[in-house]
Amino acid sequence: MNQEHSFNNLISLIQQDVTLTEEIKKKYIEAIKNLAEGKAIEPDTSLSLMEYLEDVYTEAERNALRAGDVDLINELAEARVERDTIVSLIVGSGVDGITEDSTANDKKAMDDVLQKIHTAANSAPVAVAR
Repeated sequence: MNQEHSFNNLISLIQQDVTLTEEIKKKYIEAIKNLAEGKAIEPDTSLSLMEYLEDVYTEAERNALRAGDVDLINELAEARVERDTIVSLIVGSGVDGITEDSTANDKKAMDDVLQKIHTAANSAPVAVAR
């Protein structure tokens, strides 16, 4: 999986979220596109997007627990650490964007956790209260 695919997965997740207004969807999608291009995003948007991802991730974990899906629970637990890398990149992007100096491990972790979040979100209905 490549980085572009991961960002596209996240954009797809945002587009499908019925709890977000069109304005918020547009803001988050623009932020994701900026991250994909290594551009900085506004600190307020960074924080908001980070909180949104945390909410989605927590809901995916709850859905996996409710469903008793042990494999998915284990994958999400392992990915929780990787998710922190994405949050670091988002928060860091509010300062100076993702640069070419970002490590391959950070990008790999981002790819992995975005795929797991996307898979979990598609395996059970996700409705995040905002």
